[in-house]
Amino acid sequence: MSKYSFEFKLKVVKEYMGGETGGYKSVAKKYDIKNHSLIIYWVNDYQKYGEEGLERKSSKTFYSGEFKLRVLQYRQYHNCSYRKEKDTLNLTKSEKEELIELREENEFLRASLAYEKKLKALIQERESKTKKRRK
Repeated sequence: MSKYSFEFKLKVVKEYMGGETGGYKSVAKKYDIKNHSLIIYWVNDYQKYGEEGLERKSSKTFYSGEFKLRVLQYRQYHNCSYRKEKDTLNLTKSEKEELIELREENEFLRASLAYEKKLKALIQERESKTKKRRK
């Protein structure tokens, strides 16, 4: 169970956003929250997702090993943090899997296109050399 209730988080966030109490640290001190970074997360979640962002997630989502590996590869390739990835991919499990598959397919198609362009350029270069030799 979450240490802080939804109502408490909402109260703290609204007080912070009201601007009367001061910064994160002063609000944390007023409500006896040991780590003011919690308020930062709450405020960010509230700004992005509204009140739903402060609600405790009721069920844990389970992902396949293959999906986890693809997410790690995506994070490494795009050099992004877990939090940034979470914010970017605020999707359901199937949507995330589909997005990763589409990105992989897109990367493959780009590589194929680059290969075809290079091959075409090499063929044209070879043909132009053979035409010059014939003259």
